[in-house]
Amino acid sequence: MHLTAGVVDTYFMHPNLSEGMDKLRLKHTSKFLSYVLRHHPESIDVELDNTGWADVSELLKAANRHGQRMTVSELKTVVKENDKQRFSFSDDGLKIRAN
Repeated sequence: MHLTAGVVDTYFMHPNLSEGMDKLRLKHTSKFLSYVLRHHPESIDVELDNTGWADVSELLKAANRHGQRMTVSELKTVVKENDKQRFSFSDDGLKIRAN
């Protein structure tokens, strides 16, 4: 893989990120979630309830069907590590929404 100088520092593991998710993937996944949960849930056939919550398992299935490979672990990392706290889980962990 060829990395340009501007990308190198974002590609390698950030010391504060959970093991297994690099900074570039975190950013990409966060942007994808923002797009879906804030603006276009229909783009991957996800329905939000009237308060903006999406079912986590349905979100993951839909994302994977549409080429966005994501695991529960990665989703948890994005929610936990996002510096702007853009997303949150419901108390039972079964739903997610954009803040």
